[in-house]
Amino acid sequence: MTFVTRIYTDRRVGVRNDGRSVSGPSLNQVLDAVRRLDGEQFTELLLSGEKRNLTISGGNEGRYIAFISVNGDEAFYNLTNAEGNPKLELKVVTGGQVGSYSSRQVVPLSSVLTAARDFYESGQASTLLWEKQS
Repeated sequence: MTFVTRIYTDRRVGVRNDGRSVSGPSLNQVLDAVRRLDGEQFTELLLSGEKRNLTISGGNEGRYIAFISVNGDEAFYNLTNAEGNPKLELKVVTGGQVGSYSSRQVVPLSSVLTAARDFYESGQASTLLWEKQS
């Protein structure tokens, strides 16, 4: 049995969002959805399980951000790039909007694929570096 019970992906058509939801996704469907993020038409992916969600956004210029939310908004954990400079801001498209994020929050595709795989299987934050939001 897997932890993730549903995935949601946005699909931008101009200013409109024509998002899609899939119940009971396979691991391949999840990983394909992560790879599809392009920072233009596809900018956000939500993996849902019991009382925890993993949100992955971006794709523009190979830049991604990810966070886990616990019990709605009880706690948030950001996937972190240990080599990032907290003073350097990078542009990442999330939910169809360009935002500035510390380079410590911006990670490569390999990291979000690992995070998605681990979360899909166990609902855990994986072996990657995560920081609790204060």
